[in-house]
Amino acid sequence: MYNVLSENEIKDNISKGAIALVKRASNHTKDHLPDDTTAVVLEVLNADEIEILKQQKLDIPRSLKAGQTIDGYKLEKPLIQNERTWLAEKNKAIRH
Repeated sequence: MYNVLSENEIKDNISKGAIALVKRASNHTKDHLPDDTTAVVLEVLNADEIEILKQQKLDIPRSLKAGQTIDGYKLEKPLIQNERTWLAEKNKAIRH
């Protein structure tokens, strides 16, 4: 789509759906689009949720030990000697 339609054309027509974008691109090329031309339109809901998660203040102790729970995950065992990378299991008892 980016090879045929301008960024503004995509922005202006994306709300009409993928089929409309392909038809518009087809009109630009007089119906000579490659056979594998496809458009997928995704509606992103709650995009701010990721930003909210990024802003969370997580207190992580300097020293970690097996059995500790950090952000809902129970530390099982360190994967490397510096003990900052751990195998962890989601704590099933915690519900968000």
